[in-house]
Formats: sequence, structure tokens, C-alpha cells
Amino acid sequence: MASEGERQATGPSGMLAQRVGDHVASADLLLRQSHQAVEGVRARVQQTHRRVEQTFRRVQEAAGGVLAAQGSATEVTERFRQIKQRELAAHLAAEALHERAAELQERLGHPERAAEARRQAEQARAWYRLAGEELVDYQARIWAATDKSGKAPTRSS
Repeated sequence: MASEGERQATGPSGMLAQRVGDHVASADLLLRQSHQAVEGVRARVQQTHRRVEQTFRRVQEAAGGVLAAQGSATEVTERFRQIKQRELAAHLAAEALHERAAELQERLGHPERAAEARRQAEQARAWYRLAGEELVDYQARIWAATDKSGKAPTRSS
């Protein structure tokens, strides 16, 4: 039995060390889930990027085609815009997840992991900016190609 000075702290869940261990295990589980979510977002971003590139090639081909292809080009450009918007949203989601992971790592006392998560968040922000620039550039190309065809372009939100 412990003397008065050596008394161990106990709580509803038992010994303090056990309670801390439970919290650490919960935090580790949350981190693993966060990393899995980030990897899922990263995979979606890569898949979306591949789709964007494929769609853009189709847009270029359709925009340079004959008037009969104009309807197809319009559909493809609209599809491209939708895909690019999803890519932008995926980058924002990745940034938010990395920032949450950084905050959690900081609270858990892992500054090196927090710094890495912040670096990944910055990378997601850079990809978001790049994707936005690509969208503006692609839309300018699409508008220029559509304008040359003599048909007024349709604009979507």
C-alpha cells in the first residue's frame, strides 16, 4: 500500500496513467483516420486531375472540329468545368484535413508532425491556386476556340 506522499491518482476509469493511455490511444486512432482521409482525398485529386486532362484533350479536339461538333464541344466544356470545380473542392478539403491534423499533432506534443501537416496543407493550397489558374487558362482557350467558330459561347456558373 502506498504512503500518503506516494498515493497514486485515480479516477472513474482507474489509474491516471491508464486514463492518459486511453486518451493517447484515442488520439492515435483519430490520427490514423485523418491520414486515411487525407490519402483518400489525395487519390480523388489525382483521379480528378487525370479526368481533367482527358476532358481538356477532348475539349481541344471538339473545339477545333466542325460546327456539327459544336454541341459536343459545349457538353465537354461543361463537363470539364464541373470536373475542375470538383478538383478545386478536393484541394480545399485536403488543406482543411492537413490543418486539422497539424492542430491535433500540436496538441499531442508532436511539433515535427505538426510542421509536416502544415507543409502538406501549404502544398494543397498551392495545388488549389494552380488548379484555379488552369481553369482560367482553359476557359480562355475554350472561349477563344468557341468564338472562332462563330457561335456564341454559353456560360455556366
